[in-house]
Amino acid sequence: MFSWYRYGIESPVRRAEEAAEAEAEAAAAAAAVAAPVTLGHMCTRDAECAAADSHSRCVGGVCDCALANSTCSAQRTGCHPGTFQCVSTGACISWYFVCDGRRDCADGSDERCRAPRCPPLAFRCGSGAGARCVSRAARCDGERDCPGGEDEAGCVGRTRCPEHTFRCLDGTCLPEYEYCNAVVSCPDASDEPRAACKARGRRPPGALCPLRCDNGRCRSTAVACSGRDGCGDLSDEARCNVCRCPAVH
Repeated sequence: MFSWYRYGIESPVRRAEEAAEAEAEAAAAAAAVAAPVTLGHMCTRDAECAAADSHSRCVGGVCDCALANSTCSAQRTGCHPGTFQCVSTGACISWYFVCDGRRDCADGSDERCRAPRCPPLAFRCGSGAGARCVSRAARCDGERDCPGGEDEAGCVGRTRCPEHTFRCLDGTCLPEYEYCNAVVSCPDASDEPRAACKARGRRPPGALCPLRCDNGRCRSTAVACSGRDGCGDLSDEARCNVCRCPAVH
């Protein structure tokens, strides 16, 4: 009977077993190294939070500072309100980039766009368990981005426009980023009111101002953490990274 060991050759079966063992060990080692999870995101263990910030821990299923703090916490992560915080790095990006088909977060967390866990800043197409999500910028842009056209529902011939859109004075509904973006999109130019979009002083009472820049100008919230100076003074790019938890002594 032929013997592999007689000729100093390791059995193919044994080689396969050793390869499987090595693969299992590598998988166990990878699992032991927790993927970083930053403040405010869901977690399952302290190690995930600590991998992103050594002074944070998993509290009630969410990463939060180990030491209670009023300026930095799961509720106040330090980023512009309405921006999307990448799960592992804590970099914050404009809601405009969420589910736009391109990875803007290094970990791709901005493109995990299938229900039931679509990013909260995206627009969900339909109500099914596997429904797709698209960028909120697609809402009322005149093109069907959802398979069923849900992103264009309610955008024509209505006295009210859908949530997260802008209504021109003539009733036209536009994506919300069209407001104060220096491009006239409404037939009546009501998306570019000079008093709000260009003036640096006081605004008229009741004037719409989704994002007020430090220089007094108004802009759409889409410019916050977009990587471009949408305000003209860089104030929209000032708070685009998660804060750091205070040290625990």
